[in-house]
Amino acid sequence: MAATVDTSRVTEHYDDDAYLDEKIQHLADLVNAANGSVVFYTGAGVSTSAGIADYRGPSGCWTVRKMNELEAKKKQGKLTRAEAMELAGLHTERKKEQPKSESAPEERYLHQVESSSAKKKANNATKSKRSSMLAAQPTLTHMAMSTLVRRGAAQHVVTTNLDGIHRKSGLKAHRTLTELHGCIYAERCTNPACSAEFERNYHVRSASFVGVAPEAKSRHVHDHYTGVCAVCGSCAPDTYTGSPVYGRPTGADSDGFQDCLLVGVRDLNVGCKDTHINFGECLDNIDLSEADQACRGKELCIVAGTSMSLRHVTHFPFLAKKTVIINLQNTPDDTRCLRQDNGLCRIYAKCDIVFDRLMKRLAVPIDPVPAWRPKDAVPPEQMRPQTTATSGPGGAGPKNSTMRSGFLIAKNSSTQPTQRIPKKIPKQHVQDALLLEQIAAQIELLERLNAGDTDNNPTVVASAVDATTSRTIDRVDQQATGSRVRDGWFW
Repeated sequence: MAATVDTSRVTEHYDDDAYLDEKIQHLADLVNAANGSVVFYTGAGVSTSAGIADYRGPSGCWTVRKMNELEAKKKQGKLTRAEAMELAGLHTERKKEQPKSESAPEERYLHQVESSSAKKKANNATKSKRSSMLAAQPTLTHMAMSTLVRRGAAQHVVTTNLDGIHRKSGLKAHRTLTELHGCIYAERCTNPACSAEFERNYHVRSASFVGVAPEAKSRHVHDHYTGVCAVCGSCAPDTYTGSPVYGRPTGADSDGFQDCLLVGVRDLNVGCKDTHINFGECLDNIDLSEADQACRGKELCIVAGTSMSLRHVTHFPFLAKKTVIINLQNTPDDTRCLRQDNGLCRIYAKCDIVFDRLMKRLAVPIDPVPAWRPKDAVPPEQMRPQTTATSGPGGAGPKNSTMRSGFLIAKNSSTQPTQRIPKKIPKQHVQDALLLEQIAAQIELLERLNAGDTDNNPTVVASAVDATTSRTIDRVDQQATGSRVRDGWFW
């Protein structure tokens, strides 16, 4: 996707303050006039102040990749004059970029308690991209949208982000939130008669996957299998190994599981899958239909933090009667907004600044960040990593067992569950669950602090968080060394 980056698209623009105020007042008027018929459409730009990089900004993922490609050609002496100018332009834009993850004081929203020893023990990988996304909390923009939805001033959020932050803001998937490209916390049953969806407390797509053939040393980019459905029992066919058929196309180019033996986005009756949409894959029809229904006929769609580069989904905002775009970079759809209301429907500013001022003009206080605990979370102390597993149909475990979400269910001759055997949990999932539980406990204590239910002392709050986290870590450590817990999950 580095090919979608060039200097003209990377350049960030800012409205002067007076003009920005005029545009935000106009936006407030549109929201009031819509009388609740409002939908939001968001991209990576709403999460940059949470510390998650965007894609096509001056420091975005694809921009960095493009710069690295050009730097490599430069070292090889193969850089053309045009490419040299392009590289110089990208470096210039990167130097001009204003910080986003370190917001100005008026843009800050969630103040976190300082880290200490237990938090560091739980978050020993927080510098990784994976852990940074897991630890990311709702920004002012996320919470403003969530607040408006809860108060009936808006109806729905459609997002192309898979970071799950909209869920953390209190929105409910499929009711008030549609994630076009999936969510790192969600896995979905592929049985059309079931379609159960599980919201987990870990990144459901692990790099390595237990219970597959040894030759599948790491997760194939177009393989989405996560296990047997805990509701209907749907599982992958016996021919599933986690490895594609050599020489066969995968992703959108394949004809599905029967063609490449990988569980794809649109395969049916092959167990549970993660909901990630990777490049070269089709979107799930469930999410496409939801987005269409959420946007079609609405009075107003507010687009925030997206360059509108993914043209297979950028028609959704324009199913509404009026569309406003908030983004620092130019988009292919700017002229459609500039033609409306003397150009007031195209805003060049950071999302947090716009929504901060918008909520003040609407006289709506922004709700605090809630403590998020996924509805289908597996308690960290009930995740016991195992060192060995025997593969059976549909995943890891004895041949007379079925892998369900979070554990194995052993079956007797009448196929009724007789024993619960812990699933082999990837170590990454345990770490994910610990991190999310620690953050939820932290936010709950902050809520108590703000409500006056605890000592008004951040040190006391931090100590309580450490105690909670340490107890959870100790329980997991004990189980990892072989101790057992007789709580219904283990035998």
